Amino acid sequence: MKVFDVNKVFTESVIQATKQDRVTTGLYNCAKLLQTGIERVVICILPQEIPKDDLQHMQHVLIEAHCREHRINIIKVNHIKCSI
Repeated sequence: MKVFDVNKVFTESVIQATKQDRVTTGLYNCAKLLQTGIERVVICILPQEIPKDDLQHMQHVLIEAHCREHRINIIKVNHIKCSI
């Protein structure tokens, strides 16, 4: 039985998708894609919220609600650090 390091596999998957131009980043670009190209969205990766940042909290709530409504899986991460 082969054991996988989930963090490593996840990171490698995100890097590969980024190289293939299949990743959208930034709040505006992601919100636009969620409104106009919902059929192309497979997963939503959200960074950990900053405590006491009400604007960021509201943005996360709205994005999460939209993703749940359209049955898009959500993954929350502590931080995203990739250099490609």
